Amino acid sequence: MLVANLWYSQLPPLVEIHDSGEVKLVELGILSNKKFSEKTFCVGYDVGGRNEPHGVELSRGYRCQTCQDKDFFKFCGFCKGDRCLNQNMESKAWCNQPFVVYLAYFGGKTAKVGVSSESRVLERLHEQGALSYKILHKTINGREARKIETGLVETFPDRISQKQKLELYSDLNLSWFHETFEGLSFDLDYNLSLVAKLKSYKRIASTLINSSSVIGALGPFLIFENELVSFGKIKGRKIVPKRNLDYFFKG
Repeated sequence: MLVANLWYSQLPPLVEIHDSGEVKLVELGILSNKKFSEKTFCVGYDVGGRNEPHGVELSRGYRCQTCQDKDFFKFCGFCKGDRCLNQNMESKAWCNQPFVVYLAYFGGKTAKVGVSSESRVLERLHEQGALSYKILHKTINGREARKIETGLVETFPDRISQKQKLELYSDLNLSWFHETFEGLSFDLDYNLSLVAKLKSYKRIASTLINSSSVIGALGPFLIFENELVSFGKIKGRKIVPKRNLDYFFKG
């Protein structure tokens, strides 16, 4: 079974597993008390909100070049709003719907600017692990939103690393965010409920999860009873059976 993606279309999120060419969405608990392959494998490419499985072995990353070239959103991450490089008609249709430009709050005194289709903005904020947010602008399409975002990156970052997020989570100050950016602001209760769990955690960069109890997922972080695991560390890896050594000690 290949671990391919986290989907925040519901809470708690679901894990996308590829099993013999079949795509399955399963609960987070499937990752509990599991060992993962040292090698990584291609998770396939996005086809308008679903992944097309592939599974070829890779020397690095979790998507082969062929699947990168086929990906539905290949050019969207580089878009500045000046022109569209995407020739995929389905991708163009996706872009031609209402979008929003938002500020996302992760803690401290930092707010990140981002864009999302209006229809999935909450899902996008949960994917990123935001704790509160404010809608700055509503636009007619993705290109207009990207133009506005490009103009705002001089004031706000549009990228925050996982390490930075963990540091910001430890300095939560929602009142600062709400008071600094006046107007209607929102809290993301599911994410907020998980932040308190991180106080005593250290990030684990292991291909082995020892905890049997899963607490939840905060953006890219999987929170288990005694462990914090970056999903990126196991994405593209296969679930493999743990070796049972009990028989060495029998007799």
